Order: sequence, then C-alpha cells, then structure tokens
Amino acid sequence: MTGEYFTDREDELARMVNMLSAVSSGAGSNVALIGLRRTGKTSLFENVRLRLMEMKKIVPVLFNCFGISTRARFSRVFMQEVTQAYVLKQTGDRLYKERSASFLKKEWQELLKHVSDVDLSISEFAKFHVKLREARVDEDELIEMALRYPGILAESKNVYFVVMIDEFQDTLKWGDDFLKNLRRIIESQSRVAYAFSGSVTTIMKDLLYRRRSPFYRQFVEIELGKLPTQSARKFVFSRFQKVGMKISNGGIDSLLEYSGSYPDYIQRLGFRLYQLGIFRGKSSLDEQDVKNAYDEMIQRLDGEFSTYFRSFTDFEKEILIALAHGKSNPSSMAREIRKPISSLPQILNRLMSHGIVEKYVEGRYRISDPVLSDWLARRYPLMVGD
Repeated sequence: MTGEYFTDREDELARMVNMLSAVSSGAGSNVALIGLRRTGKTSLFENVRLRLMEMKKIVPVLFNCFGISTRARFSRVFMQEVTQAYVLKQTGDRLYKERSASFLKKEWQELLKHVSDVDLSISEFAKFHVKLREARVDEDELIEMALRYPGILAESKNVYFVVMIDEFQDTLKWGDDFLKNLRRIIESQSRVAYAFSGSVTTIMKDLLYRRRSPFYRQFVEIELGKLPTQSARKFVFSRFQKVGMKISNGGIDSLLEYSGSYPDYIQRLGFRLYQLGIFRGKSSLDEQDVKNAYDEMIQRLDGEFSTYFRSFTDFEKEILIALAHGKSNPSSMAREIRKPISSLPQILNRLMSHGIVEKYVEGRYRISDPVLSDWLARRYPLMVGD
C-alpha cells in the first residue's frame, strides 16, 4: 500500500531511500529486507520505488522472483523490467510500460526505439534477443547478460539504477554458483544499487551471515515484523474515520486479533469490513461486524491458501493441521498424526527455517500466520472423538 494507506514503516522507508539513493554519489549501500509473509515487504519496496522516481537520474526497478522457475525466464523478465523502468522514468508513459510486455513477446525492436540512441544498449539487447531464440542456449550466459544490463544501460544513459528483487529466496535453488556470479556482477556495477527481500527469514539470514556465503556481510539488513499495536489501532481508527464510519474499541481489538497485526491482513480485513458496512448501510461497526467480515475474508483466501498448502509434503501438512488445532508440543502432535515423536524435530526445524512455524515458548510451537492457521483448522477439522 502507498500514500495514506502506508503506516508505521516511515523509519524503514527513510533508511532504504537514503542508503539506495546514495548510489548516485558513490556511497550507496545494498539492502536486505527480511520479514515473514504478510509483513508488508512488497508494499515497502513500492513506496521506496515511488520516492526514488522523484529523484533525478535514479531509475528504480521492482522485480518479483515469485514463480520464476528457470534462469532463462528470469533473464527475459528481468531485462524487460529494467527497460520498462527506464522508459517510465524518461517518458512517464505508464501505458507504454504496460503495453511493452506484449511488445517484448512479439518484437524487441519496439522497446529498442526508446533506448536506441546509444549503440551499446542496442547491441546488448539484440544479442540477448538472439540468444533467447537459440534452441540450445547456455542459461548461465543468458543470466549474466541480463544481470549486467542495468549497469550497461546506466553507463550509456548517464543514470543510476536501484534494483529491488522481491522474494529473492526463490533464486537460491540455482545454487552457490549463481550467487557467486551475482555478487561478482554487483561488485562491478558502480551505478547500480541492489535491495533483496525474502520471507524465508532463516535462509535469508544465513545468506547474510554465514561466513562461507557469497553475500556474507555484503548487505545492510532491515527486518520487518508485525505492526506495533498502538500504530495499528491508530491506523484502523483513522481509516474508518476518514470514510465516515465509526468502529468500536472492541471492534478494533477484534480486527487486530483476527489479523495478528499483519499489515496485509489489516488492509484486507479493514477493506472487507468497510464494504459490508456500505452494503448494510451501517455507519457504526462492532465486533460482530468484524467477525462477519473476517469469515468472508477467509473464504476469499481459500484459493490462495489451497495452492500454498499443496506445496508442502504430506508429513508437513499433517503437522501443520495438528498445529492449527492447538497441538502445540511434539508429544501431542505425534499422537495426533500417529507418528513417532522422534520423527518430528527434523520436520519442525524445516518448517521453522522457512518461517511457517515458530517456537513461541520452550517446547511449544504454532503456525506463524494466524489466518492461515485458522483456515487450516476450518478446512481440515479433527475427526469426531479426537
């Protein structure tokens, strides 16, 4: 969310903008933005992008790795996003930016018309296009060309790029060789600053602080968590006040409890509550209204959660369902899923390393996302007599 919908991330926003924009003076720092799902990382990136758009000669690029399975696809989409960002910065033509995706599929020359005054950018773009058409293409060569492209364009156009890569952990499947190559390219680009975000917190921290990691102490970490209660309450109250609605203190308490104070859920639940208020002609909302809105929000998330849940192994699914039903210690989990207790630690550690499960007190576990946990409990009820 941006503008008035963006709350309590002002310090993080200012830090990121200051560190990344300093690339234009040769003093920029690369940033790693780490936080669980739903904590607002993408929203923060988008606000950084908007701030940087206002700065002369800085071209911000926001690139999401989610769902990109191959290096060839990464290369194509990454180069597309870099070019689109440059065109948008130079022309302000958002419609062209939206149309350029289809142009890329049909004819790369449509984009080259907008960056064609420097031969270097043309030759690199054309070379890249040719490589994509080859039947047997070297993906390592493709991705190196793509990653070098912001630096090439920055030098040739006398601008600076800030490249923000969202859900960076999705690239780690390509191994340390990819990371080493990326680090080498980053170090060679004096006109490009980078920011990575990741929701798999343990893996991202390992990337930053493991001594043998290619990115050991190469990025400044900024960590995002849930919204502080007071900030969240103030935000909810002010948003409903702005649209001419009142919400009781109990209603705010319920909204924050249901959402777990995760920014994404606060926004979703608040918007659904507003819609229900309008539909029912209510100007004053309470706990029951929040519950009704929450029930509808859960239903609307069914497809998203179902897809996400399918990504786990059968054993992991069993544990998550047990956790959703309050089986918080290993012994109760083992009884519920009828597995030996000795088989649980490895799975629990893996789920914790991915930020899905957390140990909230010694020997007690829960699903980090309270809405996902509630959805699981509703979708997969315990058998009668359990």
